[in-house]
Amino acid sequence: MNSASIILIKLILSHLLTDFILQPKSWVNDRNEKHFASVKLYMHGLVTAITAFIVTGFQYWLVALVILVTHVLIDAWKSYQKPTATYFVVDQLLHLLVI
Repeated sequence: MNSASIILIKLILSHLLTDFILQPKSWVNDRNEKHFASVKLYMHGLVTAITAFIVTGFQYWLVALVILVTHVLIDAWKSYQKPTATYFVVDQLLHLLVI
């Protein structure tokens, strides 16, 4: 397995960790209520970016920055949508496309 594949796997795992384990439901609720005005939205984006930064061995800071910006934008967009399975899948596919 080459290093790009390993980094990809690490980034996907860090996304799953930060989106489904490290993100409290209260942060999701706050984001859905306040949208771009939610401090929790930005905290979650920062946690996601820091985790990506750590798992890539600190050398891919630009990847972490892109993940920070796009994760916040995708999650903010999702906060305006109805909580359906379709929007959940679109949200996750967008995150994976960025990765």
